[in-house]
Amino acid sequence: MFLDPKKSIEKHRFRLPHWHQDGVFVFITWRLADSLPKEVVDKIRNERETWLTRHPKPSDLKTAAEYNRCFILPLEDKLDQHHGSCCLREHHRIVTDALHHFDGQRYQLDSFVVMPNHVHVLQI
Repeated sequence: MFLDPKKSIEKHRFRLPHWHQDGVFVFITWRLADSLPKEVVDKIRNERETWLTRHPKPSDLKTAAEYNRCFILPLEDKLDQHHGSCCLREHHRIVTDALHHFDGQRYQLDSFVVMPNHVHVLQI
């Protein structure tokens, strides 16, 4: 099940904003600081800011798909080029153990993948 904007969403802040809706999948990606060259990050950030000024929220599904095509997919492609130290290649077990630590207590881990320079997690 995916987020339903018509149902109650629990929003709170600790270190980052968190949204929770019972029974909904959450997809999270994080990357190492050196996983993308600074020029690439700056270019994507500038292009995204320009795009967002021309496409204010709330957006429809077509606009959301365009955003995904313009920014999310190219970012994923760049991450998959394995820039940076890629230290997770040798230390993936640390991330794996950390993800399993609270599985079933604070969240339900559905699946995850530890790449050399970034991590994807799907949880309920």
